Amino acid sequence: YKTLDSLNRVDAFHFTTGRIGDRFHIFTRFPKSFISTRCEAERYLILEVALPAREPFLLMLLHGPSKKAGWTPTALAIEMQHYASALRSAQSDHNVTHAVVVGDFN
Repeated sequence: YKTLDSLNRVDAFHFTTGRIGDRFHIFTRFPKSFISTRCEAERYLILEVALPAREPFLLMLLHGPSKKAGWTPTALAIEMQHYASALRSAQSDHNVTHAVVVGDFN
């Protein structure tokens, strides 16, 4: 965790939620107790962030497929609809209305 060591050298206080799958490393200033994994798949991860005195929100980390890997525009569109559906399901299942999506959409 060289990245975490570097971050902590600048007088910051960082936690890591750990390595999730092969695609995501998450570094945050919030204790792990404020972040819960809600859904994990090969190309996305959905976390619930529940900070004190704030409304909880879902954070979706996405690593979308690439045209260079042979994905056609139609297949990419269908895949993105799958991600959107997974996020809506997580919002419904966990009664969270707000969401942020970040990542590599290719």
